[in-house]
Amino acid sequence: MAFDDFARRRDEERQRRERLANEIRSEWEILKGFVSQFALDRRSIEGHTFAWVPDLSGRPLLVLNFVSAMLCGGERVGAQPDYQIVFSRKPAGSGEAYPDDSPVPPNTWQLTVDIVNDGFVWCVNKDGGRSSAELADAIAERLARYHVEYEEAYGRAS
Repeated sequence: MAFDDFARRRDEERQRRERLANEIRSEWEILKGFVSQFALDRRSIEGHTFAWVPDLSGRPLLVLNFVSAMLCGGERVGAQPDYQIVFSRKPAGSGEAYPDDSPVPPNTWQLTVDIVNDGFVWCVNKDGGRSSAELADAIAERLARYHVEYEEAYGRAS
């Protein structure tokens, strides 16, 4: 029985890894769709509306006034792709530069994936995991909090 249990667990783990590898890219697109919906629905906070724009390299950004959440994903070739959400000051546009360093350091969420109760979940910095819809909501909330931190650092908070 011990061998059979071991072999069964190994097979289940292999199937889980294969499923994650097969579904991660499509689930990443689903997540980006949920995140972009905050801009499409013209959601706002303190008079500032979310915008969904690409940066100069084409990566998607959820922007709120002077800050953004950059969705970085799938760049690694060969191994499992690397997925991150980077909260920072909005990148300067083409031919532009900021006169100072951002008063609020960037905050990076390292994303991993898992299967929980037969459903795909994103784990942020190794937390318990959440669906793409729940993660999109958490991204918008963190970006709004980052916006407040940024405004407070410049003495513009309301």
